[in-house]
Amino acid sequence: MAMKAIDSRGVKIYDLCVGKTLPQWLSERNRRSLRKDIEYRRRIELVQDFYFNSSSQRIKVSNDGNYIFATGTYPPIVKCYDVRELSLKFERHLDAEVVQFQLLSDDYSKIVFLGNDRTLSFHAAFGFHHKLRIPKFGRDMSFNPGQCEVYISASSSEVYRVNLDLGRFMSPLETKSPSVNVLEYLPELQLLACGGEDSTVSCWDVRAKPSQSGLLNVLDESAEITALKHDKDNSLSLAVGTGDGRVALYDLRSSKPMVVKEHQHGFPITFIDFQTPGDLILTGDKKVIKVWDRHTGQPFTTIEAQADMNEVCLVKRKPQNSYDNVSFDTSGLLLASGEMERVMSFYVPELGPAPAWASFLDNLTEELEETNRKEEDLYENYKFVTREELKALGLWHLIGTPMLRAYMHGYFMDMRLYHQVKAVSEPQAFEQWRKSKIKEKIAAKNAQRIKPKKKTPKVNKELAQRQQSNPDLKDNRFSALFEDPDFQVDQESERFKQVYPSGYGKPSDNPGQDDDENEGSEDEYSDDNESDSKHNQSSKDLEEFQKTVVPEAETMGGVRPKLPKVKKKLKVQTFSDDATSSGIIPGKKKKKKSKREKEESMPVWKRIRDGEDNKDVSTKFLGAGNVEVTFTPKE
Repeated sequence: MAMKAIDSRGVKIYDLCVGKTLPQWLSERNRRSLRKDIEYRRRIELVQDFYFNSSSQRIKVSNDGNYIFATGTYPPIVKCYDVRELSLKFERHLDAEVVQFQLLSDDYSKIVFLGNDRTLSFHAAFGFHHKLRIPKFGRDMSFNPGQCEVYISASSSEVYRVNLDLGRFMSPLETKSPSVNVLEYLPELQLLACGGEDSTVSCWDVRAKPSQSGLLNVLDESAEITALKHDKDNSLSLAVGTGDGRVALYDLRSSKPMVVKEHQHGFPITFIDFQTPGDLILTGDKKVIKVWDRHTGQPFTTIEAQADMNEVCLVKRKPQNSYDNVSFDTSGLLLASGEMERVMSFYVPELGPAPAWASFLDNLTEELEETNRKEEDLYENYKFVTREELKALGLWHLIGTPMLRAYMHGYFMDMRLYHQVKAVSEPQAFEQWRKSKIKEKIAAKNAQRIKPKKKTPKVNKELAQRQQSNPDLKDNRFSALFEDPDFQVDQESERFKQVYPSGYGKPSDNPGQDDDENEGSEDEYSDDNESDSKHNQSSKDLEEFQKTVVPEAETMGGVRPKLPKVKKKLKVQTFSDDATSSGIIPGKKKKKKSKREKEESMPVWKRIRDGEDNKDVSTKFLGAGNVEVTFTPKE
């Protein structure tokens, strides 16, 4: 899968089922060739093999949050996915398409399926366990764990009851509706809510002898009830969805709805869920999922699906520091079964973080937002001001307050505040700006007239006169230097005075120039090799000076400073360690060594090699300063 980001009402929605899937029949050779496919490499697989041959019908998450169950066609099949391994745990083929199913345990060990052939199929961990038939075609199903009873609504006014502890049918619940479409069990109140075709919701107390405890007429009598959901945080709140695309939020103690929301699509409402904790309600039909505020009905965001949706499941997550399997919060991950091969999945970070088994979604979305986020988008409504500008505006006292956001060498402040302060501190700024724009337009019109060319520009006139012979400044890239007043050289600046203390007429000498450049250069007693090295070093210093100081001086004033003349053979008197140790005084001639003194200063192997008393002398250098000498002394 690939991930596509959609912005709906300022809320980021990530569609996780965009892109191509990898077919199972693909050969290993073709799989390796897909490594170069960019779309394949960027795919996101939320769960492995999360698709069906034709379409998916129902989808639920187990009570412990470790398993996802989904049914689909064709053929009728149920798949169980282990989210801890993000892969398929098992799949089972069924005899009929599934209308609804319920999980009888916290894990996958006990499941009951309601088929479209009027059958109830009970499955255990090992597989199929038992099957029984109901009198009418079923439409919905609910489970009461306290009394271990399964309630089945059908195309009749009766609600069938199957007691799993006794293993038999109980007396059905007789409703006044011609048929019952949906069921919702409220465990906190021990009530069973039944929504019928006649736009009524009947609530039954099932603690002892079932009896009808209330009847609720919903909106228009012509609209049938298609969805029911109670709020687990507030058990007295019940949301009712109708066949004409309306959702009403009721308090069970009142017959008047608190909020009514219309989807405006005309399709029946098939999905309702509450954000926990939070004040948002998620309602959906086969086209869209709408998220809105339960108190005001104001829309929060809208999720549009690629295909018609049959059922939507809001995945729960275990909150931090929670060690039970009862209390769960809602996450931002939604799974939807629909009329397409893949099971649709959406991630909305604004609804909540991803569950623990899909925590990588948080990292991916954060990296994606950081990649797509630009600095101008972050601060498009802010103005960057320096400390000097703050002092000029009189806003120095705002430093350290939320009004200013520190950034680099200045601060960001709200653009509206900046304009207000600017208007107060400079009331004539607009007039000055207006006059400058008028002058620019007049100058643009005058530029079209034929007029004699001026030899010197108005900006940096003295600099232009000095630089007429410089071909670099004739380039169009340097035209703004003599046209834009912002490039005017400030002759009162410290930098300009350092280079030109007397103005453009006389540039200052290089502070690194040696005043005594010829001193000691004619010393006849200095060594020739040392004088050559000094000459090379001085030449390198001169080249570096010409590369750095001269262009900078030309930029400021336009006059090349005088450079010192270096002779080709510059000799500088130096004293080696041997001369210093011998006590040679500068200015006097160095005494020549005698032949005996020279022989004594030579190493032993050289004296043997150059000696006249030896013959057949051969030397071999062994490395590390070792020399092997072989010779035959003369008789």
